Amino acid sequence: MRAYLNDITANVAPDAMRWQVDLDAQVDQLAAAAEDGKAASLTVKTVSIGDLSANSEQQVSIGREVIDRLQAFVTRDYLQGSAEAPESRPKQAAQAVESATQEGWKVRIGSLSVTNDSAIQVRDTTVEPNANFNIAIKTLQVQNIDMIDPTQHTQMRLDASINEFSELAVAGWAAPFTSNPDFDLNARLHRLELPRFRPTQLRRLASMSRADS
Repeated sequence: MRAYLNDITANVAPDAMRWQVDLDAQVDQLAAAAEDGKAASLTVKTVSIGDLSANSEQQVSIGREVIDRLQAFVTRDYLQGSAEAPESRPKQAAQAVESATQEGWKVRIGSLSVTNDSAIQVRDTTVEPNANFNIAIKTLQVQNIDMIDPTQHTQMRLDASINEFSELAVAGWAAPFTSNPDFDLNARLHRLELPRFRPTQLRRLASMSRADS
């Protein structure tokens, strides 16, 4: 990790000490894996954070965050297991954020974007042959994530392709930090590609449907 300290100020008074730190940071070559990468893996070339400011009032403001060349792989079994398990990495991360929030820390991110050939691959191992879904991210931009002023709308835009055929587009806004979270998102899916079935699987599905009827 490389950090560039731009400014640090402190004001010491009899009743309290006030401080503020301004910096830029960059993290290179992040990687994580579950079950030696057979269940899930994640690599990121760089995470760049610009105009980061933290102060004694427990406020963190990030002007921009750019995630470059994100490559993720996950199986359906791992996703289900993480959701059902009492402890998992996603839940631990959510608990850490919730704990920081309860302690009074609030975060504002001006813009968050994912760039340069980023992709997420999802594998469904519950079917034979396994179904693979490669989600290539063309554009992912999130603007104005604001816990300091929860009334602000977070804007989101996603353009992606699935298996180089289907096209997915999502755009809209969300207000996730208010007492009554609200959102307005529009999604469009063009040319949905259905999974391929073997003849034996089709006969099995046909017999199951006849049995249910």
